[in-house]
Amino acid sequence: MVHPAAYPLYTDRFFTLVTSTGAAIFLGPATVLLNTTVLRLKHRREALLVASSMAWAGRLTYFIKALVNRARGATWCSSSSCPIGHTLCTTALATARVLCVTRVWPRSCYAALALAGLWIGLMELSRLVLGSHWPTDVLAAFCLGVFAPMAISMV
Repeated sequence: MVHPAAYPLYTDRFFTLVTSTGAAIFLGPATVLLNTTVLRLKHRREALLVASSMAWAGRLTYFIKALVNRARGATWCSSSSCPIGHTLCTTALATARVLCVTRVWPRSCYAALALAGLWIGLMELSRLVLGSHWPTDVLAAFCLGVFAPMAISMV
């Protein structure tokens, strides 16, 4: 694992900003905004997909952390490392968003997919660069974050 001191200060600031977009203080309002937009367009099923995906991701994060209880990398945080709540919830929201856009505005699906991939990729990288998690934590969170909305959308 690479220690944050190996990178210049501006890189730390950038990745700290990226990481903050995976915190509940950002994801909560983003979820409400997305749901409000989808509901105004009268797409209740998509709004339910977003809300269910985020609820599932949040609960799964805490359940697996309690079950696995794995130590983190080089960080000050004392909570369990696996899975990563930031990455899991970001991936769940981004995936649900792509599914909504694909259903509501099919022509915009590639742009939505590219933006989601960029956000998820930067989030994953930020967690590694800042020394908060192990690569396997990132991979597990990504897989679970994609799985939740995909499974919910099939119901």
